[in-house]
Amino acid sequence: MSLAAPERLQLPIEGMTCASCANRIEKRLNELDGVEASVNYATEAASVEYDPAAVDPDQLVEAVEVDLGSKQVVVRGRFDATAVRAAIEEAGYEAAA
Repeated sequence: MSLAAPERLQLPIEGMTCASCANRIEKRLNELDGVEASVNYATEAASVEYDPAAVDPDQLVEAVEVDLGSKQVVVRGRFDATAVRAAIEEAGYEAAA
């Protein structure tokens, strides 16, 4: 059991075409260790609580970004955390891990 405080995040999702898509994505997220998630088709978002010692945010994105039939489901506004951290440090600041 991890002693790390759970992290929470909202993942904006684009490409879901029905409630079944949301259910499949929610199931994929909840199969990850240390994750409790709910996906809302109407708001096009996943509410995720996760144990940072057990799962990395990139794993959450990978669980969401799937090919469901003829439609690709993706996380909107995705960014590269490594690139952001490097830019912060290049500007002379210290980036938190």
